[in-house]
Amino acid sequence: MIPLKRRHRIALAGQVNNEVTGNAIAQATVKIVQAPDAFIQRLILKIRLYGLPRPLARPGWSNPSFPQSLTDPNLTLGEKFQILQQLFDHLDQKHKNPSSHAIPDRTKTAPDGWFYFTDLPPGCYQLEASLPRAKLRYSTASLTVEIEDPLKNNQPSKNSRFSDKLDLNLWIKPTTLVGQIIDAENQEMIDLATVKINQSEDPTLRFETISFKANGFKANGSKAISSRTIRSQTIEDYDLGNWNYCLSAFEPQDPLTTVTVSAQGYISQTQNIPIQTGEIKKLNFQLHAQR
Repeated sequence: MIPLKRRHRIALAGQVNNEVTGNAIAQATVKIVQAPDAFIQRLILKIRLYGLPRPLARPGWSNPSFPQSLTDPNLTLGEKFQILQQLFDHLDQKHKNPSSHAIPDRTKTAPDGWFYFTDLPPGCYQLEASLPRAKLRYSTASLTVEIEDPLKNNQPSKNSRFSDKLDLNLWIKPTTLVGQIIDAENQEMIDLATVKINQSEDPTLRFETISFKANGFKANGSKAISSRTIRSQTIEDYDLGNWNYCLSAFEPQDPLTTVTVSAQGYISQTQNIPIQTGEIKKLNFQLHAQR
């Protein structure tokens, strides 16, 4: 007799994208940070019966009092879920790069930015997407979604290929500066310039060579074909207007980030600006020609 494999039903699925470029983000962590009681109870029962996921069950990792906390009558299910998440966070960091579904409350996005969760009980869930190893370069994104009980509502399941529960979108904001670098006298955009984040320790971000002809807008404001564009929705939402430079996904400094702009034949200019993790900020420069 051939054993039948259990078919897992996808309950939630979606894509994590870059808020500025619209590009899909691979290897982002998508966590369930809030869940209905049924999910928490199932998670606790699974761990009590089978222990931690095999790739993570290494000696010395868990707190000796951890098993008792799962049955402590003085703790609410929400408090127990927080304890579980603290443990999972610890294991995630220890394991460096766990497989896609090794930790029950989270998953990793595929190269095309897609993720999914299977076999979730009905209820309200809050998802959080982040890039934990990108430090301060990206903010987190959250989304609340409810899985309806088709039996309770006496309706067929909505988890079809067209279900909105299977086409979720989480937009992660990279710390971004965007704006214009123009000639102070004739107010024309400067063709080439270099943007420097002075305190950056990342050599790939310390210098950024830009050209408005290749980065989104020509001098007359018409959009140019480019592989490095800001999506139109972001331009509208943040009132960015025309731009000829975009420096994205860098680590902001506390309390001020020092930005220096230079171009051949012009006097360099430095500005100290406050910018927070995940903030998308417009910053313009007017450079004076050297005499």
